[in-house]
Amino acid sequence: MSYKENREWSDGYMPSVKSILGQAMIKESTFKEDTELGFDLVTPSEKEIACRVRDYEKYKYYINEFTIRSKSKYDKRTEIHKILDGCGDWFFYGFTKGDEVKYWSIINLDVFRNNYENSNCKEMSNPCDGTKFISFKFLTFPPDIIIDSNIDHKFNNKGIVQ
Repeated sequence: MSYKENREWSDGYMPSVKSILGQAMIKESTFKEDTELGFDLVTPSEKEIACRVRDYEKYKYYINEFTIRSKSKYDKRTEIHKILDGCGDWFFYGFTKGDEVKYWSIINLDVFRNNYENSNCKEMSNPCDGTKFISFKFLTFPPDIIIDSNIDHKFNNKGIVQ
C-alpha cells in the first residue's frame, strides 16, 4: 500500500483511538476539587501522542510486543528516529477489529527512551513494501512503560514476566 492508502486506513480508526484516549486521559475530580474548586474532570497537560494500529489477526501472535517503523520506503527519517530524538510523550498502540480498536496499550515514551538500549528487540522487514519495523517485547521494559492498557501484561519487579 502507498503512504496515502496506509494513512487513510489508519485514520479510519481515529474516532475509536480518540475515544479510548479520552477515557484513559480524562479523570474525575476529587471530592475537594469538585466541592471547593468547582470542577468535575481533570486532564493532563498537553501531550504529543504517536499512534499505530494493526489488524486484529496479528493480535494473537504479537500481544506482548509493539513495533515501531525503522526504515521507510524512501529512506526518510522514521518513527524510531523521531522518538529517540525526543519527539512525542505517549505512543498509542492498538489492534483493530471491524471498525474499532479492540485491544490497546498507551506507552510512556520517556520510559521507552530511557530503556531502549537494554530492550530485547529485533528488526523485521515488510516484504510488501520494503519498509522495516523494530519489534519490542513489553516485558523487557519496566512496568511503568504502560500508562494504560486493556491488555493484561504480567510484570514482576524487574519488568520480566514470571
